[in-house]
Parts: sequence; structure tokens; C-alpha cells
Amino acid sequence: MDVVAYVDGFNLYHGLKSKYGRAYLWLDVVELVRQLRRHDVVIKVRYFTAIVKGEPDAALRQETYLAALAAYRPEVEIISRPLQEENRAVQRLRFPMDVRL
Repeated sequence: MDVVAYVDGFNLYHGLKSKYGRAYLWLDVVELVRQLRRHDVVIKVRYFTAIVKGEPDAALRQETYLAALAAYRPEVEIISRPLQEENRAVQRLRFPMDVRL
């Protein structure tokens, strides 16, 4: 079966960071989806994120990761926008994540 995966980059990043520290911050999301859906063909991964605002170093690291991901994996579509101040409360949301890597 052909698969298009939708990834919430914000929650993926914070979930991985809280559970594994910095070990998986440069995660290959296409390979992750392929590992989760071994019998399917991954045709696209839509990676949704918000660019960090007010932290220039963090924003630069994030943009570097996104550029590298897009260059390395043409099947990745990155959908991003600046993180708005009124959305800061959303940053505190944490969803349980148990990704076996």
C-alpha cells in the first residue's frame, strides 16, 4: 500500500528530546515511517513544524535540520510557519510517546 505520513515535528522533537536527550534530534523521518510501515511504500512524508521564534540559535539549528532533511529526502514536504507568541502555551503540551528505535 502507498503511504503518505503526516508528522507533527514539534511534538516529535520534544518527545524524542525528553525521552532520549540529544541522541535522535537529527532523525530521518522517512526511515522512521518505513520502519513503522515495513510492508508499505512511503511516497511522501509531510512534516509540519513551526519555526522557533525569539531564539535565533535554536531557529538556525532547526532550519539547518529542515534544509538537510529536504535535501537528503526528496519525498519530505516541509510545511512550516513562524511560531506565534500567542501559541506559546501550546509548547507546554506533552503527549506520551513510545517510539521503538
